[in-house]
Amino acid sequence: MTTPTAAPEIFQLPLADLPPDILPADAAPGTPEFEQAVIMAYALLYAERGWQALVTVDREYVRVLAIPAPVMDPRNCAPRPTQQRIPGGRPPPLEARD
Repeated sequence: MTTPTAAPEIFQLPLADLPPDILPADAAPGTPEFEQAVIMAYALLYAERGWQALVTVDREYVRVLAIPAPVMDPRNCAPRPTQQRIPGGRPPPLEARD
């Protein structure tokens, strides 16, 4: 796993200052539908950048903590054929498949 190079973004924004394109047209502030719409809007905004975001909504503020998602090197995740042997010299089941 590599270390993220960008600093986290942390901010809070009053509900009155939310951008109009984030506000759901059919839900009033304080309702679960409103909170879910705002959470999803910010979570998707950061997901597009490859970041992970924690978003909370209360009666007055939206709070966001976003961090760059760690990049996994797939070579570190998969076992190498020589690392995994079954007693008796047989290859692991995944190696035996065609």
